Amino acid sequence: MCFSVIVEHVLIIYGKFLSSNVEFYGFNVYVPCDNAAKSLLWDFLFVSIKARADLNVCVCGDLNEKQV
Repeated sequence: MCFSVIVEHVLIIYGKFLSSNVEFYGFNVYVPCDNAAKSLLWDFLFVSIKARADLNVCVCGDLNEKQV
């Protein structure tokens, strides 16, 4: 079983590995460069990931964050 949902700047994928029955969520994100939009997206991701704290979550994509 798997499904995907597209939210502004995020593709969320839910799946379950057939061999182990382990559930997971993948968040493929494109973080905009605009600071206000970036802040809203990070807030959304924080809440979304926290709601799935008991599951495996992977976040990847173009984070548009400065490297120090």
